[in-house]
Amino acid sequence: MNQEQKEKVLELLKKENLAVLSYLHGNKPRSAVIDFSETGDLEIIFTTLLSYRKYEDLKQNSNVALTFGGKNNITVQYEGEAKELGKTEFLPYLKYHIQKNPIELKFSEMLEARFFKVSPVWIRYSDYGAKPNNIFEIKF
Repeated sequence: MNQEQKEKVLELLKKENLAVLSYLHGNKPRSAVIDFSETGDLEIIFTTLLSYRKYEDLKQNSNVALTFGGKNNITVQYEGEAKELGKTEFLPYLKYHIQKNPIELKFSEMLEARFFKVSPVWIRYSDYGAKPNNIFEIKF
């Protein structure tokens, strides 16, 4: 991964608030729209609740895929591994996460809130509006 590619992906992630998170329930796919924040290392931070079905599914299988963007024909496809963070582990991300997604303040204070960090395994950036198209992959 070169710095220019990393910056292009980060630029898109910073502009977006929502993503589609896909995961497995046994051998069947499921998806959910989530709000998220990103780190400078292209990690994705999100919260869920114990009562949401994705929580138990992620505990069984941590492999996920996310899709970001679509505006201006720019998208990021993202595959990674989701790891649950304890409240102490989540603290370094909390301020930016809430700043980017103010509704998360309410969720982060709930007793049933659970916090996740997704580490990337593979990313594909596609800008179909560029002439010529700008498409690249990053493997970790």
